[in-house]
Amino acid sequence: MPSAPRTPDPVRTRDEAERFLLGRVNYERRPIPPDALRLDSVRALLAELGDPHRRVPAVHIAGTKGKGTVASLVAAGATAAGLRCGLFTSPHLVRFEERLTVDGAEPDEATFVRLVADVAAAAGRAEAGGAAPATFFEVSAALGFLHFARSGCDLAALEVGLGGRLDATNVCEPVVCAITTISRDHTAQLGHTLAAIAGEKVGIAKPGVPLIWGGGPGEAGEAIRARCEAVGAPFVPVDPAGPTGDWADLPIPPGGPHQRANAATAAAIFEALRTAGWPVMPEAAARGAAGVRLAGRAERFPPPTNDRGEPIGPEILLDVAHNWASAGALAGALRADAGERPRFRRVCLVLACAKDKDAAGLLRTLLPHVDDLTCTRFLKNPRAVPPEDLAALARSLTDAPVRCDPDPQSAWAGAVRRAGAGGLAIAAGSFFLIAELRPGVAAVRAKSA
Repeated sequence: MPSAPRTPDPVRTRDEAERFLLGRVNYERRPIPPDALRLDSVRALLAELGDPHRRVPAVHIAGTKGKGTVASLVAAGATAAGLRCGLFTSPHLVRFEERLTVDGAEPDEATFVRLVADVAAAAGRAEAGGAAPATFFEVSAALGFLHFARSGCDLAALEVGLGGRLDATNVCEPVVCAITTISRDHTAQLGHTLAAIAGEKVGIAKPGVPLIWGGGPGEAGEAIRARCEAVGAPFVPVDPAGPTGDWADLPIPPGGPHQRANAATAAAIFEALRTAGWPVMPEAAARGAAGVRLAGRAERFPPPTNDRGEPIGPEILLDVAHNWASAGALAGALRADAGERPRFRRVCLVLACAKDKDAAGLLRTLLPHVDDLTCTRFLKNPRAVPPEDLAALARSLTDAPVRCDPDPQSAWAGAVRRAGAGGLAIAAGSFFLIAELRPGVAAVRAKSA
């Protein structure tokens, strides 16, 4: 017989809040069983909290790549337009609070502890009543909904975590939905064809709610169009070449050519909001979007310089690219670099990869653009591919130098040293690797600025 649910320990400090969160089953750190994704647990948890997700209208955004960027653009534009706007994204790089911001600000410590305490108590009640234990991501979504409701948000931009149909965010009540792109990722959960993956992601479609499609023509788009017609959701495809019409001045985020499609998708969301009567105007949206910079997403740090302004080290590029589509976007950014300036003296890549990702696809996409590869791992998550296995795979695909260093900090220091002045040092392959490297990179570059 299953054991009775344990009453959660009280949450009074941030350490206790983090302990509660880390005690939840976390599919960002372990494989997802085939039947693990469901909505009943998060619904039971939210019911114990008074259904906060029903009190804040949402813009709901799914997609293989770009959904975090689009959600951030929408939230920044809405805030600049005078709306109080929440933003829910995942995963976080350094602090959990990055996942749930209001008007660009993370909750302070007291607010965060109170939120977690209330969600922990609600989880205890729901589970005592027979609900399955809420996972880490379901708890995260509940924290976001509760924070946005208590903060008096007019609107929330919600990034889907995985898929769409069975994602915990799919209990929201959207006024606009969007799907950015579709490519092969999480195939064990979502399917092995683009049409199957699209079928899971378009599970966010709701009757009468416009669905913006930013991925262009093809198999996935047709599957999404068909499902929208079946559900009664207006289907709104966008031109991935960039924003047009009244929204033509919406800034393109830095990071590469793929950002034009992300900006076009955000512009279409703004237009749908305006059409529905929301006070979002192009000038305000552009002003807000101009400040959007996503940590670890094609994030660049300029080279350090000496007293004469001469570079004494490489430019840095951190990118959480972890699947074929995001690696392709990073490769596109490197091609754009090559077309705009003399080639970097030396391009050195540090790569780590999770076991459920297409490591061969990542390597085939990125290796043509680098001179030097170091395979490493991340240390704070057990899903890393052993670096020696990654290096053996890389050596089968390239004649370029391939190094193996199981210490990510040592691997990064070596790449920076080899890239040198006039070079480019890149870290990519996983959110988890960037989370471990970025604090040190940012601190060093801030000191030298």
